[in-house]
Amino acid sequence: MKRRDRSINIFNLSMLDVISGALGAFLIIMIILMPYYEKESIDYQRIIEQLQTEVRRAQEAAAEAQAAARAAESRASEAEARAQAAEDQLTQLQESMGDAGSVIADLRGQLAEAEARARTAEEKLGFTYLLVTVKWETEKHDVDLHVTDPTGAEFSYERATIPGRPGELSLDDVDGPGMEVWVLDRAGAGRYTIELNLYGKKGNPENARATVRVLYRDGVKEFENIVLTREQTKQRVAVAEVGADGTVRFP
Repeated sequence: MKRRDRSINIFNLSMLDVISGALGAFLIIMIILMPYYEKESIDYQRIIEQLQTEVRRAQEAAAEAQAAARAAESRASEAEARAQAAEDQLTQLQESMGDAGSVIADLRGQLAEAEARARTAEEKLGFTYLLVTVKWETEKHDVDLHVTDPTGAEFSYERATIPGRPGELSLDDVDGPGMEVWVLDRAGAGRYTIELNLYGKKGNPENARATVRVLYRDGVKEFENIVLTREQTKQRVAVAEVGADGTVRFP
């Protein structure tokens, strides 16, 4: 039986010592430098946070810039549309200028017509018309309208028109309810006397009740609830006084 070799290998122990010493030295150095490693880690975290903040700001700025660009593009489109509209109007104006001569001539013709109408209206304002109506509601009654002009000519059912005198009794009813109308296109200055005559009751014993209206250039005058009691008797209702300027008053 071979005897075991119990000799110690010096090289192996030396290597273990070296390794153990190196490991111990490394641990000591790590312990010494550990605070510095933690500080650098914290600094890196702060830098990362700052960079993230800057990135967000840059993104917000980019978004604002995009919005501003879109707004500018919209304004540019609107400006282009206005420019196109102005160009179209200019084209229309240039086309219409070719007809300016005929337009001016038409306007001059219209102005002449307007001046003529104004003169006619001014002349008409110097006189008035007269329209006298009488209306009654009582049954069977026959009421007659009489109008006497400034010359003394008297219009009635007997003389609806008078030669040489303007005016006409244009409507003459003989049974109530009824209505009579006297009209004068151009009334001369003077006094016009308006009267009513109850020609006949024709079996109706009630009193006749009538309303007289006088229409003229500046308005209308109404006389209501005129009671006629006696037959074949004229009753004065009103006097219309026409001035030289066409005004009408009722003294």
